[in-house]
Amino acid sequence: MSTLLLLAALSTTPLPLAHPPAATPDYTECRAAVQISSAKDAGPGQFKQALDAATACVDAGGGADALILRADIQQRLGQPDAAIADLSRALEEQPFSVLARFDRGLIYMGQQKYDLALNDFTAAIEINPNDADSRFERGWLYELTGKFDLAIADLSTVAVRYPEYAPAYRLRGLSYASLKRFDEAIADYGQALSLDPDDDDTYFNRGLAREAKGLHAEAIGDFSVVVSRNARDNDALFNRGLAFMHSGRREEAIADFTAALAVQPDAAVYNDRGVANEQGGHLDAALADYTQAQGLEPNDETSLQNRVRVLDRQRKYAEAVASLDAFVLRNPKNALFIAYRGYNYSLLHDCEKAIADFDAAIALDPSNPSSYFNRGYCHLLRDRYDAAVADFTRAVTLKPDNAVALEARAETYATMGEYDLALHDYDQAIALPSGERFLDRRGALKENLGDVEGARADFDAALAYYDKAIATSPQDDQLYDKRGLVQAHRHQWDRTIADAGEAIAINPQNSAAYYARAIARRHMKDYAASLSDLAAAQRLRPDNDDYFVSSAITRTYAGDYDGAVADYERALAIDPNNPATLVDRCWTRASLNRDLALASDDCTRSLSLRPKSFYAMSNLALVLLREGKLEDALDSVNKVLERHPKIASSLFLRGVLKNHLGKDGTADIAAAAAVDPDVVSDFAAFGVTP
Repeated sequence: MSTLLLLAALSTTPLPLAHPPAATPDYTECRAAVQISSAKDAGPGQFKQALDAATACVDAGGGADALILRADIQQRLGQPDAAIADLSRALEEQPFSVLARFDRGLIYMGQQKYDLALNDFTAAIEINPNDADSRFERGWLYELTGKFDLAIADLSTVAVRYPEYAPAYRLRGLSYASLKRFDEAIADYGQALSLDPDDDDTYFNRGLAREAKGLHAEAIGDFSVVVSRNARDNDALFNRGLAFMHSGRREEAIADFTAALAVQPDAAVYNDRGVANEQGGHLDAALADYTQAQGLEPNDETSLQNRVRVLDRQRKYAEAVASLDAFVLRNPKNALFIAYRGYNYSLLHDCEKAIADFDAAIALDPSNPSSYFNRGYCHLLRDRYDAAVADFTRAVTLKPDNAVALEARAETYATMGEYDLALHDYDQAIALPSGERFLDRRGALKENLGDVEGARADFDAALAYYDKAIATSPQDDQLYDKRGLVQAHRHQWDRTIADAGEAIAINPQNSAAYYARAIARRHMKDYAASLSDLAAAQRLRPDNDDYFVSSAITRTYAGDYDGAVADYERALAIDPNNPATLVDRCWTRASLNRDLALASDDCTRSLSLRPKSFYAMSNLALVLLREGKLEDALDSVNKVLERHPKIASSLFLRGVLKNHLGKDGTADIAAAAAVDPDVVSDFAAFGVTP
């Protein structure tokens, strides 16, 4: 269903003072015969009688007048071509007949032969500039052909001459609305309704104009008039539903969309009801609506994009790919949706298929920065750093204010050990209007490099920004989240807990705040409170595997191995190929010295997905340490430190391994503690000591 302006059959509404020329006395019988054809109870025999009488007049030499009369009957009998032939003969006899021009123009307009109709109406106006009938119809013709300024000019002339003629205002209002001159359209609709308050189309069109102006309450009022007169008017129900939705009255919107669908199933209505359901957090209902919309219009891009977005939110990536497969098969040149499928492949950790899709999308549309960014991210996940940098650079070149691409390139440079380049990219991102959220990342990078003063300066700047933002918007729960994250980087766990508590008080549905508070409480060794917060986060977002992974990590610190493994299983049920989950489970098993063969498998599988992951290599070193394979463990940790010489956990492990092998690991352990003062106690909690 589309929200198109509705045109009434205005040409059948006579102007108040417009009359055809008086009949010649000789042809009174012909005119009487014509009157029979317009009678309400006229039957086929009477129509035939009228046509025979008019033909007799033509044959008796009735000339142009008789031909015009017979054309009128033929038009009523559904014989437009015969009518045009008679009117054309009439114009050969009387070239200046306004009536013949007008009648033929109407027939041409009904046949959508707009150029021929325009010629006739214009000729009639040139013969008689005061011919308001032809000027009105020409105005309508201009409206139909998108020449709205010309339509307004003709209709204004009619309105001046006949100020009580409602159709002129109705039609001129449509032209104003088409030009987005909504104030003038609303005024014309109001004038038309003052003259003819029973015209539902005018209420409907005024509702559309008011809605376009953002006057939602007034638009609802207009659509409600139409619905009150016809409860099954699905156009009015649909558009009132849109106005309700734009007013934030979501349940009333859904009720109207549902009523419209009961009248007639329609893809647009299903799609918009899906949007309302999605905004209300009813994802299953939204998905059902988008699926219905797709079934009715399989090539509709909006409902497909909406459906895939919900599937992504529900982590049903394979189902999203299947939907996109069907669409791409029908539309093999649609770069946007090929790239969208690639994105979903990346969410399935199938980066090779993802990259193939991004390659195809870029070949079709090399100007879309998102395709380069997403392909670069896949290269990053596969540790193809040079390719990732090239793609992120292209994304930034195409969109210089692309803060996300700058951040991703900075992350890649940091992973490559190119810390100066990473800091430069973070600086560029921070300089952008939306870049303040990257301040804490820059500070964390400097902290890893052992640049304590630089990290402190960046964290201080981040805190100052969020302090100022919170003073301006004290009810924005996300600002407290962000400030809490900065304080977590500084190990100010009590402040993180306080900020998360503020966020939860403002918005009890903020699952991220429960998550942040849980991590802070874990660091304060309050494991029961941490697990309670994570349970709350999981109830709010049962599809978020990060919450189950964090719960597993907390249980690891609490010594609950079975509970931790069960949480990892829940996380992997949501995202089976997540390399981070696998490596965390490897860490749990190695830290608690349980199922070391399985731990090794987890780290190895994670490395197959991210071959250069320093976290996976470091955890594998811990597994090897537990297994007593000290030389192999030292080799693994050295590979990490060759590329990332300041990683605290790897430095500490190397120091421990050196000590076990009879070498002096003191310097490495001291360097680790300088980067992260908690590293010694974190390992000691699991029995790994110098």
